Amino acid sequence: MANGPSAPAFLFIRDRLVFDYRDVCEQLCFRRGAAALVTVPTCMLAGCFWPVELMPEFLQKAAYFIPQRWALDCLVKLQEGRSFGSLYWHLLILLAFALTFFLLAVYKFSRSQQSGQFI
Repeated sequence: MANGPSAPAFLFIRDRLVFDYRDVCEQLCFRRGAAALVTVPTCMLAGCFWPVELMPEFLQKAAYFIPQRWALDCLVKLQEGRSFGSLYWHLLILLAFALTFFLLAVYKFSRSQQSGQFI
């Protein structure tokens, strides 16, 4: 997945999700666990570990509400031979996910009284 064009977007979005847990997790060991608690279930739902077609239809539809599904769909279409220009919709949605999670993290970080400890 590291060679795909949407891999940086996926990593950025994943990091934003984990960063949102900063207020909840105060100790380092809990922060590391939060990354796994976010990444693994959402990757399972997106179809990273098995084909999404094996899941029930309602889970297939729910998979499109997480960024990994869009990143995987983008990679599959590139492997099928589609041009990079035909995937602008996927990349736009990934960018929207990244921007949304980034703005949430900035808002939570600016409202936190412990912001000086992070820097």
